[in-house]
Amino acid sequence: SGRPLTVLPQQLVDIDLVFEGQTEIWDFGRALSGESWASFHYEQSGRLHGSIEVDGQSIDFDAVAHRDHSRGPRRYSGIESGTWMQGHFPGGRSFALIDSKWTGKDRHAMARVFQDGRIYEAKCDVAPSLDAYDGLPKSFVLRLESELGEMEVAGECVKGLPQTFDDRNEVLYGSATFAGVTAMCAIVGPTSLHWNGLAGVGHADFCWGPRFDV
Repeated sequence: SGRPLTVLPQQLVDIDLVFEGQTEIWDFGRALSGESWASFHYEQSGRLHGSIEVDGQSIDFDAVAHRDHSRGPRRYSGIESGTWMQGHFPGGRSFALIDSKWTGKDRHAMARVFQDGRIYEAKCDVAPSLDAYDGLPKSFVLRLESELGEMEVAGECVKGLPQTFDDRNEVLYGSATFAGVTAMCAIVGPTSLHWNGLAGVGHADFCWGPRFDV
């Protein structure tokens, strides 16, 4: 903690994967008006299949997946906290949410529930957050409400990879908070989810805006 990760031995990796969308695309559209982290963003749930080859050893890959794409200026200065999360359950139910708080602005939460190829707007009253770069929530609860009903999801963070960002799109692996440079820290990684008696999987990105006594 407090410094970048040590450089480790490198391995050659060949990735040959195909994404197949299984839902409509969630286009953020006008919801990004006034945001500083992107001017265009979309997300979509589906499946990813193919193979990954590591140092000559091929591994078949077939799993649920969630893709996203952003475009435009990306400035993180001023963020206080943020959560970006997706989850997938047997039967085709998925969800995605972004919940952020910026200095001088109200909390901004957007969420969608995906089911049977359709996308439903959702309200997110309860979502986990990161309060410090070493404060990964080991377990959490989030609550989504859409026309499909209420979803109360319990989750556990399986692993976490700390990252450091500045406003010049530089990314360091590890939590390295430098006054005047660091704009945001994040811990990203897989999650284990439980909803309505079903065991699911997901990905979480917990963000935190460092505070400096300078």
